[in-house]
Amino acid sequence: MNKTKGCLIANFATVPKKALEDDGLPARTVAAFLKAKDKKLDEKSVVFIDEAGVIPARQMKQLMEVIEKHNARAVFLGDTSQTKAVEAGKPFEQLIKAGMQTSYMKDIQRQKNEVLLEAVKYAAEGNAARALKNITGVNELKEEAPRLSQLADRYLSLSSEQQDATLIISGTNASRKTLNDYIRGNLGLAGTGETFTLLDRVDSTQAERRDSRYFSKGQIIIPEQDYKNGMKRGESYQVLDTGPGNKLTVESSSGEQIAFSPRTHTKLSVYQAVSAELAPGDKVMVTRNDKTLDVANGDRFTVKTVEGEKLTLEDKKGRTVELDKKQASYLSYAYATTVHKSQGLTCDRVLFNIDTKSLTTSKDVFYVGISRARHEVEIFTDDKKSLASSVSRDSPKTTAAEIDRFFGLEARFKDIGRDTSLETRSAEKGLPEATGESMAFNQKPDEHNMTTGTDYQPVSNAEDAFHLKQNPMDDSVGLRRHEAQQNDAELAHDYAAADDQQWSAQEYADYEHYAEASDYDFDSSIYDDYAMPQTSQAEQSHTGKEHTHEHEHEHEEGGHEI
Repeated sequence: MNKTKGCLIANFATVPKKALEDDGLPARTVAAFLKAKDKKLDEKSVVFIDEAGVIPARQMKQLMEVIEKHNARAVFLGDTSQTKAVEAGKPFEQLIKAGMQTSYMKDIQRQKNEVLLEAVKYAAEGNAARALKNITGVNELKEEAPRLSQLADRYLSLSSEQQDATLIISGTNASRKTLNDYIRGNLGLAGTGETFTLLDRVDSTQAERRDSRYFSKGQIIIPEQDYKNGMKRGESYQVLDTGPGNKLTVESSSGEQIAFSPRTHTKLSVYQAVSAELAPGDKVMVTRNDKTLDVANGDRFTVKTVEGEKLTLEDKKGRTVELDKKQASYLSYAYATTVHKSQGLTCDRVLFNIDTKSLTTSKDVFYVGISRARHEVEIFTDDKKSLASSVSRDSPKTTAAEIDRFFGLEARFKDIGRDTSLETRSAEKGLPEATGESMAFNQKPDEHNMTTGTDYQPVSNAEDAFHLKQNPMDDSVGLRRHEAQQNDAELAHDYAAADDQQWSAQEYADYEHYAEASDYDFDSSIYDDYAMPQTSQAEQSHTGKEHTHEHEHEHEEGGHEI
C-alpha cells in the first residue's frame, strides 16, 4: 500500500500483479486480500481494482462487503466490452447499469499505429466488422494444422528481439498447446533439457468442482487449506476413483488413500499431470503463486539453466529464480497464450489465431486480442468470408437478474390483457398461425426441440424464425418477411396498453427491450440459453464444451488480483 496525502492506497488487479508492479504500483490479488486476516484498511483507504470486468459475482460481493465494513472507498477500473469472469455473474457491468458513478476514458493510450488504433476503437464500440477493415494482415488456411504451422513459422521468422515483443493468441487451450509444441520443436530445443512433470490447470467452475462427476481418474488435486481428513494445503493428491454419492477417493504422495465429498471440501485446485521437457532458452509462465520465490500466477521467464532436477529462470529485468522439481511443476510453455490469459498484457505485435467455427470466437474475445498490440496485428483464420460475422457474435453471458426478468415478462404482458398464445397473436395480425412462433413466447416447447424463448423478428413463417434463432443476423437464405407497418402497428398497440397500466420506468424499459420487432439488430443474446436444445446443465457440460480459460480459481492466491 502507498500513502498519498494522508490516504492509504491499495492497488488490486485481476491481471498478473507484476503488470502493475512493472509500472511502479505495488499490487495484491483479490483472493490474497480476501484471505488475509489483517486487511489493513480504514476510512482513509482508497482501493483501486483493475480489470474489474472479470471479477465474478461471489467474489465481488465479498470484496465490497470488506470495503464497506472498513468505511473505505473503491475505484473500479475495467472494460465491459472485454471478456467476462469464468464464474457466475458480471457484477461490474451490473454496478454501472445500477447507477454507480462512472467516468469514461475516451483516449486510448496503448496503440501507437493510427490504423490499428481505429480498429481497436471500432472493436471497443462493438463494431467488429468495421474494425476488421483496418487490419490488413489477414491470412486464410482452412485446415487447422497448416494454419497453426503458418502462424508459428511467422513467429520463428522474427528476430529474437521481435519475438520477445510478440504475443501469440489463440482461442482454445488445445490450439495453444499445439502452437507451443510446434514453436519449441522448431527452435531446436528438443532433446537439450530434462523431463519434468508439469501440472496443467483444469478449467472448471466452482459448481463443477463441487461435483465428483466433473473429476477424472489421474487428475491431481491440491487443497488450498488444511482439512480434518488429513488433506494438507499445497500437497498433491491423485484422483483414484469418482464413486457414486458425490465421493472422491484420492491418494497422497506417501500412498495414503482418503475418501471425501467435494461438496464439503470446496477449496480445491484441479490439475492434469503432463510430462514435458524444459531446456535452456525455453519461455515459460508461472501458473501458481509462490510467496517463497516471490513469483505470481502469470509471471513470464526464460529458462537459463537446467541441472538435474533444478531450474534457474530469468525475467526480462534480469532477476533470477531457482526452482526445485516440485516448484517447477507450476510452469507451462509461454510461446502462445489464450485470449483470457492475455487480458491485461501489452506487446508490440500480436499474431492471432481465429477459428470462425469455434465457440470461443466472439466480439469480446476479438476486442481483447487485437487491443493487446501497440503497433501490429496479424490474423490467421480458417475463413475470411465468415470472419466478420464470427467476431461479431455476442458472448452468451447472463446474470440471475436477467434470467428472472426474462421469465417475468410473459406474466406482465398478460396483466395488460394481452394473450401471448400463438393463435391469438397471429389472429390479431391477420397472419398465418405459424407466424406466432417468431413474434411471441413459444407456448409449445417441444416444437423444434426448443425450450421457451423469444425470437421477435419480422418473418412470416416458423421455418425462417427457427433459422434466425440458430443463425443470428444471417439473412442469406432470403427470409420471407411481413411489411414493417404490420409490426409497427403491433408495437403501438402494446405500448399503448403498457401506458394504460402505468408501468414503472424499469417495466417499460424491459418491455421495450423485449418488443423491438422492427429493429433487425435487436440484441437477443441474453435469451439464447432458453432457445437451445433441451439438455440439462450436466449434459451440456459433457457435450463438446470447449475449455478456453486458463482459469485462476478465485479461492487461490493465484486468483484475481487487486
